[in-house]
Amino acid sequence: MIRLSKDSMEDKLVWKKEYTLVLLLNALYVLIFYFVMIAFS
Repeated sequence: MIRLSKDSMEDKLVWKKEYTLVLLLNALYVLIFYFVMIAFS
């Protein structure tokens, strides 16, 4: 039980890092798109 829960915690941490990276990239694309729309509108 303890071993399984520890493994799942590590998996969640790894998944959280990847998910955070994806969110940061999405936010960057949104900011760039927003800036471009303002600059060329």
